[in-house]
Amino acid sequence: MYLYLTFRTILSTVLVSKLHVSIPIVPKLYCLPKIHKPGKSVRPIVSAIDATTSKVSKWLTDEFNNLPLQRPSCSVKNSLEFINKVKDITLHEDELLVSFDVSSLFPSVPIPQTLTYLKDLEQQVINEYIQFTELCMKQNIFQFSGKFFEQQEGTAMGNSLSPFLADLLMSRFEKNLENELEYFPRVWLRYVDDIFAIFDLSKCTIEEFIKILNNRFKSIKFTCEKEVDGMLPFLDTLVIKANYILEFDIYKKDTSILRYITADSHHCPQHKMASFNFLIHRLINFPLNNARFEKELKIIKDAARCNGFGTRTVDKIVRKVKYRYMIKQSTTFTNTPEKKNFITFPYTPSVTRDLSRIFKNLDLQVVYNSGTSLKSFLGSPKDKIGFLEKLWIYEINCKDCELKYIGQTRRSVNIRFKEHLAHLKFNRFEKSSVAQHIF
Repeated sequence: MYLYLTFRTILSTVLVSKLHVSIPIVPKLYCLPKIHKPGKSVRPIVSAIDATTSKVSKWLTDEFNNLPLQRPSCSVKNSLEFINKVKDITLHEDELLVSFDVSSLFPSVPIPQTLTYLKDLEQQVINEYIQFTELCMKQNIFQFSGKFFEQQEGTAMGNSLSPFLADLLMSRFEKNLENELEYFPRVWLRYVDDIFAIFDLSKCTIEEFIKILNNRFKSIKFTCEKEVDGMLPFLDTLVIKANYILEFDIYKKDTSILRYITADSHHCPQHKMASFNFLIHRLINFPLNNARFEKELKIIKDAARCNGFGTRTVDKIVRKVKYRYMIKQSTTFTNTPEKKNFITFPYTPSVTRDLSRIFKNLDLQVVYNSGTSLKSFLGSPKDKIGFLEKLWIYEINCKDCELKYIGQTRRSVNIRFKEHLAHLKFNRFEKSSVAQHIF
């Protein structure tokens, strides 16, 4: 209620109604196994769907991303941007390729310090946004195995604001280091919590540098990986030292396999081709030498055969992606994507193809889903929501006659039933058809 009143005093009535959660649900904690790492480590995620501040957090994130915030950042959006920033670098004699990783970044973010950084931007950030962010960060209760807990430090993976706040912290962290230290790597590029650096061993040892990094914040701790035989993996690229210049190959983890959606599966053609479109787009856009290009192309064709597709399918996609790449390289024209309206249907070839043509005439693009999945049979690892805690269309049958009352509520059914009983008890018959009928 406090949150609702706070938002109502500042925001418009329409926006408050849009951000208000009718039946707030306590966030649920669940874990996903990190199968690519040794041991039995898991990634804890707090599902904030329909939590008290879930819509506010999402709205704030969109607002922050749309504001022209002037904050220094060494972050990259993807592998291709990373490659474009380092491909023309010439290495020096004592320089080493190094990657740093922040251990459990989101749960380690110091909230008070991060909010201070946010307030430092107050000339660019609306003050009310800062106040709302503080409120959202205080809503940190979650449920696990029937018990309730409070996250006392960091941000939860699952909160819409977490990526923005983590990036804000790391951006300021990096800038402060660069300004204060006698030596800071001349190349320092970060993707969320993974950092690629070119480190000059003649100016500082890596051990000393990691010690400096780990002493900045009590909760933020770094690990380090050095190049091996002149090679270092970063994201899905393998960076290779070759005579003081950098070359690149495609990097795959040990858990990577050739299994994708098979040709005989009941999926729409777009879904079947999605993986191969991605693999070939990466192949064409990464600056690979001829040997590495042909090696990766062979792997993609092997994957196609393994999943029931012919190699001609791969060749067709290669020609299409190469043509688009050539057009992109030969023009400065930027294609502005137009806003589209989407509608979702389960994929049923005999029906959805005709529907797709009909909706296309109405300026609606049909997106197919696969309907029932293996995940739906296996169930969810999250705590279940009580039957009466959901909002329903409900029916109340009269024991004395054949009449029945059908209602719809935006609150939980449990609360709505109590309201009907209260209206009957206090003779407020005009507010409840059920109470009026019983009386």
